[in-house]
Amino acid sequence: MAKQPVVIGLIPARGGSKRIPHKNVKEFCGKPLIAWTIEEAKKSKYISRVIVSTDDPEIVEVAKRYGAEAPFMRPKEISADLTPDLPVFEHLLEWLKVNEGSVPDIIAHLRVTGPMRTKADMDKGISLLVERSEYDSVRAAIPAPLHPLKTYRLDGDTLLPFVPDGVSGLSEPFNLPVQALPKAYAAVGYFSAIRSKTILDQHSMTGKKILGYAVDAKNATDIDTPVDFLVAELRMKERLASQK
Repeated sequence: MAKQPVVIGLIPARGGSKRIPHKNVKEFCGKPLIAWTIEEAKKSKYISRVIVSTDDPEIVEVAKRYGAEAPFMRPKEISADLTPDLPVFEHLLEWLKVNEGSVPDIIAHLRVTGPMRTKADMDKGISLLVERSEYDSVRAAIPAPLHPLKTYRLDGDTLLPFVPDGVSGLSEPFNLPVQALPKAYAAVGYFSAIRSKTILDQHSMTGKKILGYAVDAKNATDIDTPVDFLVAELRMKERLASQK
C-alpha cells in the first residue's frame, strides 16, 4: 500500500484588515470567521495539521481556541497589505524545516474568506493531486461569471475583443449566445493544494501544471467587502437551516 502523503492546512490570517475591521475574528453566524475554516479543515481525512500564519496575537488566541496551531508570529516584512501568498508559504516551509526537521508533501491553502468551504471539496482536491503525480498543484474552479470571449478592452475610444480574433476558432464569438461557446471556468480562492516542492523548487504557488476540478459556486463565497460578508452569512444560515 502506498504511503499516504503528509498534508498540512495553512490558513494565512494577517491582522489589520481595512475594509472589514478585524475580519478574521469578526463574528460570523455565531463564531469567529476563522473558526469555520479551522473546524472544517480538521474534519479532512488528509489534513493532519491546521496551522495559522498571522502577525496578530488576537488571531493566535482565537485560532488555538478552535483547534489550530499558531507556532510562530509571521514576520512584519511578509505581513503587508500587498504581500503575495508565496513568501508566506515559503516562510512556513522554512520554519518547519528548521524547527521540526521536515516539510509536508502537500500544503492545502485555506483562506479565511471562504467559510463555506466543505470537507468533501477539500478531500476531493487533495485526492486528485495525490493520484496525479504529474501535476504540481490543484485548484477548485466554478463556471466563469462572465465568459472570457464576451469581454473587451478599450484602445482609446475603440472597443476591441479582449481575446483576439482567431484564438477561439470561432467567428465573432462575442456575438454568439453563451450556450454556443466552449465552457469557461474561473479558478477561485475557495480551495487549492500545492506540493511543497513546487513552492520550494519552482518558487510558485501553482507550478507549471495545474489540476482543476469543478465545485458548486454557491459554496465558493469569497468575503472581501462588508456586502460580501452579509451575503455569505445569509448563505451559511440557509445551509445550517437545511441541515436541521
